[in-house]
Amino acid sequence: MIRILLSVLGLTLIYSMMLLSADPRDLTTGALISVGVVLLFRRHLFGDTHEPLGRLGQRTAALLRFAWFVYVDVVQGFWLVLFVVLGLRPLTRSGIVAVPIGERTENGVAVTAWSLTLSPGSVLIDVDWERRVILFHFIDASEPDRLREKIQKSYDRYQRPIFP
Repeated sequence: MIRILLSVLGLTLIYSMMLLSADPRDLTTGALISVGVVLLFRRHLFGDTHEPLGRLGQRTAALLRFAWFVYVDVVQGFWLVLFVVLGLRPLTRSGIVAVPIGERTENGVAVTAWSLTLSPGSVLIDVDWERRVILFHFIDASEPDRLREKIQKSYDRYQRPIFP
């Protein structure tokens, strides 16, 4: 039961951060959505085994770190797009970058795609399972190797402990 409550709380916090709002109506909406997501995916999220409380605390902390990373990435993407739109930063080279799937599970690929697409300036194009790459369009693809390295490091550090 505590896992469900912590999951709902964490998801509601993520929802609130994505909206940049602490309005009670937004929090209520986020909580309702979170309850639905947790109930719908409870077997996938929690499995049939009982996890020790210490491990649950570690996963909760990892989820909060991941949510913070996504939030920071969204804010950085916002400023990048704003500067390009206002002409304060030149649009040097936008384009498609192939990011290796690596050790990601199908769910891990979905979370990577979702988290990167939340950030302004990047959007999922396709997942090529045969080539084992995820194709993203970036507003600034001038350094594709640096982008791939950043995505892999963020996966290893923030996403993998929760959504491998």
